[in-house]
Amino acid sequence: MSFEEGYPNDYDPSYEWPGPVSEEAEPSLGTTSTSFLRLVAVSSAILPSKHKVAILSGYPEVQFGRDKPASGAIIPRVRLREMEVSKVHATVYWNGVEKEWALVDMGSMHGTFWQPAQEVDGALEPTPGPSKVRLSPSRVASLPRPLRHLDHVTIGSTTFSIHIHDDELPCLECASASNEIPVIHETRPTVARNITGHQEVKTNPKRSLEMLKKSLLQQHTYASGPVSSSQRYTDRAERRRQMHGSLPPAPALGPRAKAQPIVESTEPVSAAPQEISSSNVGHSLLTKMGWQPGETLGQEGEGLLEPIEVKHSANRAGLGVSLNADTTGGGGSWREQGKRKQYARLGSTTGILQ
Repeated sequence: MSFEEGYPNDYDPSYEWPGPVSEEAEPSLGTTSTSFLRLVAVSSAILPSKHKVAILSGYPEVQFGRDKPASGAIIPRVRLREMEVSKVHATVYWNGVEKEWALVDMGSMHGTFWQPAQEVDGALEPTPGPSKVRLSPSRVASLPRPLRHLDHVTIGSTTFSIHIHDDELPCLECASASNEIPVIHETRPTVARNITGHQEVKTNPKRSLEMLKKSLLQQHTYASGPVSSSQRYTDRAERRRQMHGSLPPAPALGPRAKAQPIVESTEPVSAAPQEISSSNVGHSLLTKMGWQPGETLGQEGEGLLEPIEVKHSANRAGLGVSLNADTTGGGGSWREQGKRKQYARLGSTTGILQ
């Protein structure tokens, strides 16, 4: 197989990626990983310093990508959270037929780079060779690339060193105590608990907001504790009775109750009328028209010389009369006196009937 600018020219179906193994189908011989494989992070701009080793032994296939696995996914994933890494960037899988690990670029935008291990005097050196090969062009899936011990794979800003030991024992460089890079398995749907304690598999923002409002309203309605003064009931009728007083109780009317005599009050006398002064506007206008004080008005002088007298009604209150003034006698307001007249009329009617 010839290479030109780092890309294979000859196509061979045997190099195709076999694809994920179905859960329903029984695994055939050679599909389970029996080889030791660990990735040691040589350099990375996104992985924490405490994460150095990714243990891939026991997985027939592992993906590399920017996002978490989708719900229901069965293939584990090493997550590299940076924009240079595609959602599903590359895949490492165990080729049971060839008994080797292989790397496939899944059509990433920025590519997956592979550097073979440098061999000096028949021994592999930890430092890779100067040649750095991109597996495939942008947005084009690559053919499987076999991995060897101490090969280097670069995805985004992260460079991994491949460790494959035939004795399946880790070396000092790939031994892990607490520095493992997490391999994310299947992500289950997020189980959210609402205010009432029930579980919701799918979180709906609008529904969650409605449930929150309903719960807060219920807490406000059934809140326990002392009621503040601003929330207490105000008896407005009692306040009016305190300010203006209450009506007197009705007198008891027996079968022979006598009617109370109505005391007529003296008719009030109004003040004597006074003449209009000459400074009055109406007085000056009439004087200019030929009217003289002491004369009547009208074309033939048929007007009144004396003003109309005010006739006072003692049974009804008019304008300017105080509510506490005694207009009909007997004391009290005119409303109370009217009630007493009504009681007296009822009493006299009852006596006649008896």
